[in-house]
Amino acid sequence: PNQNDPNILYFGPGVHRFEKKLSVPSGKSVYLAGGSVLETALDCDHVQNVRIFGRGILYHGEYGIKIAYSKNIDVNGVTVINPRHNVVTCGQSQGVTIKDLKSFTNLGWGDGIDVFCSSDVLVDSVFMRNSDDCVAIYGHRNKYFGDVKNVVVQNSVLWADVAHPILAGTHGDP
Repeated sequence: PNQNDPNILYFGPGVHRFEKKLSVPSGKSVYLAGGSVLETALDCDHVQNVRIFGRGILYHGEYGIKIAYSKNIDVNGVTVINPRHNVVTCGQSQGVTIKDLKSFTNLGWGDGIDVFCSSDVLVDSVFMRNSDDCVAIYGHRNKYFGDVKNVVVQNSVLWADVAHPILAGTHGDP
């Protein structure tokens, strides 16, 4: 993509450090070029039509990518290494595609993709080696409310060190 495009947050090769999470606005794309390392978390909160893509690395943020109360989010091709919490959290969102994601975690509770109260979520062609659950699907938990509908996980390699490749519905709040 054109690094001068005002609708693209472009991170070229090299290390890019942020003190705080990086909030992604509606209608924007985040591009991580091959050879780029972004040391932060990406936050898609109350947004729509966001794309996060490229061959770069998200490294050791508080979490990898948070998608909360959002619509039409596409994550494609990035690698997430050792976030302190989940690789991807998808909470009360719809129309989320996660494709060709690679993740590696080694910390306790280092989940891969956690889906809370969301619908129309596609996880396709991912490789995950996580210290905890690779894909966990939950109903209500914490600040997320509602049903979970139409979550598809396909064509993926899920390697959980101490928990489950896929966990559905065993946690939640009453």
